[in-house]
Amino acid sequence: MRQPGAASVRTNGGLCGDQWRSERSRLGGRRQENTQSSEIVAKPVASWRERLRIASQNPRLPACLRGTQMASVLIAGGAGFIGSHLVARCLKENHIVHVLVRPETSLHRLRQFRGNIQLHGLHLDDREALQRCFAEAKPELVFHLATSTRRKEEPGLGDALASVNEDLLGLLSTLAVAAEARPVPKMFVRTGSLAAYGRAPTPHVESLREMPNTVYAAALVAGGHYVQGLQSRLPFPVVTARLSLTYGPAQSESFLIPSLIRHCLAGEPSTIRHPNARRDLNFVDDVVEALCRLPYANLPGGEVLNIASGNAPTMRETVTEILAATGADSAHVEFRDVENSEDVDLCPSPVLARELLDWNVRVSLDEGLERTVAWYRTAITQEGIPRFVS
Repeated sequence: MRQPGAASVRTNGGLCGDQWRSERSRLGGRRQENTQSSEIVAKPVASWRERLRIASQNPRLPACLRGTQMASVLIAGGAGFIGSHLVARCLKENHIVHVLVRPETSLHRLRQFRGNIQLHGLHLDDREALQRCFAEAKPELVFHLATSTRRKEEPGLGDALASVNEDLLGLLSTLAVAAEARPVPKMFVRTGSLAAYGRAPTPHVESLREMPNTVYAAALVAGGHYVQGLQSRLPFPVVTARLSLTYGPAQSESFLIPSLIRHCLAGEPSTIRHPNARRDLNFVDDVVEALCRLPYANLPGGEVLNIASGNAPTMRETVTEILAATGADSAHVEFRDVENSEDVDLCPSPVLARELLDWNVRVSLDEGLERTVAWYRTAITQEGIPRFVS
């Protein structure tokens, strides 16, 4: 099977795979001027293990970030795909976990954690309910993943208005209540998406001007700019993790990978549009690892980090991997290019996260797909063909 990063691919002037390594010095993290000469030198970055050692000895950091006691963690959107995996990780680290969900949200992904988490059902525009949530949870760490990823176009721009009301205002409401909470949280992490880059030229580095081409992406970009504009007024740092396409067990079937896996295992036909478009893909465990490292990295408020693998296969290549993992007949898959449609390549640079978090993907694409398929096979044995719709 093809190993991610084994081949170098250039698309529309962008870089994927091994070529990221040759770009490390040009795109890499923090730099400093040498006052004795005009030379620009890279600032050395301590290893992750060394950072943890230093953090454990720093009395200025809260105890929860020095590893000396459990933290109270609030996860907004914890019933979602990535959120539920983050819940599992925080419980594994013995944190006290509070999960904020909309009252109408399905809790099927949280059933296994029943009795180990505290649920708060509310809408983010309900300020009094949100204040009660923060008063009860007293979170030291806040993870904000509460964003609707799929919105159908509505007449009168109804989908855009709903996105502003629910996603953008929901973020601002949460920030406002968190800033007034006592005690004040130590850190606020929000998730974004590589969709923010849209049709911007590759490679997508964090300093690039975003060019969103969907309502979902536009709301995330707006939220990020609001955070940067408000950071000086907030008593805690807010960091944005801009995630590449994340896949793994229990993802909604509105996304390509889980939908195709289910169809392949059921022997059902599938149609793949935009087979030549490239997408950077991350297994969910790697994404959660990056999110959990962010609070310890001592990043300035307003920072944006791409959480990406640096490998962006075409959708055709990804489908080929899924066919191999499921053993399905390739005749069941039809590749169809959409007429008059220009493929959008999403190839974010992983350099900054590697430098600042000492983070890199551990799960290759073929391994991640095999683990995801294995999960589906088990779920099918226990429940029949599972369907996750949200």
